[in-house]
Amino acid sequence: MGPWLQRSFGRSDRYAAGQIRATVTALKLDRDFIGLGFAAFLRQEEFEALRTEMTVPFGYDDARALFARFVRPRLFPTSGEGAENGYATAVELWAAG
Repeated sequence: MGPWLQRSFGRSDRYAAGQIRATVTALKLDRDFIGLGFAAFLRQEEFEALRTEMTVPFGYDDARALFARFVRPRLFPTSGEGAENGYATAVELWAAG
C-alpha cells in the first residue's frame, strides 16, 4: 500500500482518507480492514473521526501495532532513497490475504 500511495500521491508520512480509500479500491484490498490503512497513514484524531467507516472496529494503537507486526520493511533502499517507514509497506500483506 505504501509504495502505491507514494507513486500515486507523492512521498509522505501521512495521506488523506480519500487517498487511502482510493488505494484500497485500486489494489482491490478487503475494505473490512480499511482501519489498518487509516491507522497507518492518519493522525489519531482523523482515525477516530472515521470509525463509522470501519467494519472491523480497531483501536488506533492496536491497529498500528497490528500493521507494524506484519510489515515487511525494505532492508535496502532503492534509487538512492532512504529506507521506508515500516508502516508504509505493511498493508501489502493485507493485499495478499
